Amino acid sequence: RFEEALWTHIRDFVRLGEENPALLVRVLQVVHSQEELDAYNARTGRDVPPKEYKQQSLKQIQFSVADRFKGLFQGLDGELNIPAVLEQADMIAGELTAVYDYASPCFPEHYQLFDAVVAHHNKHVHKFLGALEAGAESAADSGTSLPPGASPSTPHDDQGVMSLDALLAPPPGPSSTPATPMSPMSQPPETPAGLREMMETYVDRMVETTEAWTLNIVKADRE
Repeated sequence: RFEEALWTHIRDFVRLGEENPALLVRVLQVVHSQEELDAYNARTGRDVPPKEYKQQSLKQIQFSVADRFKGLFQGLDGELNIPAVLEQADMIAGELTAVYDYASPCFPEHYQLFDAVVAHHNKHVHKFLGALEAGAESAADSGTSLPPGASPSTPHDDQGVMSLDALLAPPPGPSSTPATPMSPMSQPPETPAGLREMMETYVDRMVETTEAWTLNIVKADRE
């Protein structure tokens, strides 16, 4: 079907931006034309349901970002291969450069494509770190494994978007209100050293990648 092919191209926006930007632009022209037709029908009172291609396109982009993280979450199942998980995370972070350099210029400015992709990316980074933390107790018992269900319940959940600054910020200081002592049974399990090291290494790599990528953008703009 036509719309299935259209959404397939939209979900493939990163590759098309690099390899076939002309096709990506034509696809977006179709989306824009349909949006204009929807607006015309609304102005003239025609009883035609709007197709809302723009909103559908943004949703497909969200799905595309989520799909890129599936392999990362699958790396948390079974035996934990830290180098492989970090390599997958680096690859995903590296795609942000391609989004900025190649895909984003093909989209109308009001889409704010890059900002949207970064927001979805940071959301899944947050979920990834949460999955590691959720599996800490099980990993301490088995040495390597995370429990079933540690991955996000749905890869397309719109909730929990965080900025990178908020994600990487240090935890808040102690409250001025005295905390209620916790009983030994309610104490949270300590994160195993190996798992904690992996989480710290992942965050450090994200910071390094973001800093290097930002410097390259500034340098390119100056040139």
